[in-house]
Amino acid sequence: MTGAAHLPSTAREQYRELCQDEDGNRYVVIVWRAKTWLSTTLYTLENGSLVESNDDCSFTILATGKQISRCEAVGEPDDELSFR
Repeated sequence: MTGAAHLPSTAREQYRELCQDEDGNRYVVIVWRAKTWLSTTLYTLENGSLVESNDDCSFTILATGKQISRCEAVGEPDDELSFR
């Protein structure tokens, strides 16, 4: 199941953010643009769970209320992820 399952058909993936919770569990947040001419941004995990952006550094997984934070990119980004 991809994150696109909860999104409008016009949504396009913009990039991915590597994040982790306070226990060190890693998550990938997918950043979506709902429509190219609007600045509506939506967020999901790779499994399709909806995520809310709290600020420039953290997200909340809506289904669980768990807080996750962006990881600092060290060295080269993972080949499977694109970072901005």
